[in-house]
Amino acid sequence: MSDDVIRPCPFSKSYGIPARQAWGLLKVFFLYRLILASLFVIVGFGHFGPAIFDLYNPALYSTLSLTYLALAIISGMVIYLRLFDYAFHAQTQIFTDIIIITLLMHACGGVTSGIGVFLVITTAANGLLIGGRCAMLFAALAALAVLAEQLYTAQTHAFESKAFSSAGMLGGSFLAIALLSYILAGRA
Repeated sequence: MSDDVIRPCPFSKSYGIPARQAWGLLKVFFLYRLILASLFVIVGFGHFGPAIFDLYNPALYSTLSLTYLALAIISGMVIYLRLFDYAFHAQTQIFTDIIIITLLMHACGGVTSGIGVFLVITTAANGLLIGGRCAMLFAALAALAVLAEQLYTAQTHAFESKAFSSAGMLGGSFLAIALLSYILAGRA
């Protein structure tokens, strides 16, 4: 089994990860997601939210943090049982993080809330878990999600500040980190 190589990206057939290492990385990423989701729930329901985040929409934050925790727990069980192939697990977790963290960022006041930093960690993990062109694709999706959130905020006048430059720099950091983690994973 140690000789098995997983090719998680259909667009980069040359990028492969030893199966044992790949599943190990996925389990570590699951633990990170479980801890992060638990912290979001503790902050939201432990009445620390207003002290830590300027909650724009507390109901949305509560719903999303509980949903994120439930999805993290379910993904852990599915990974443990290996109900699907590795690529499906990794891509689903990364895509879920992009959507949920972007919406949590909106619930906390947008790009200036600092929640978008957690997408940087997801992007770095993306380069290690999936690699290849798919890593750049998911980084681009994360950048577009942050920019879309900022556009929505500006169109609806939801917040006082407009942070297009911060959203652009955060999106650019996603692409840079995905490229760097892809390069570093290829050298390992």
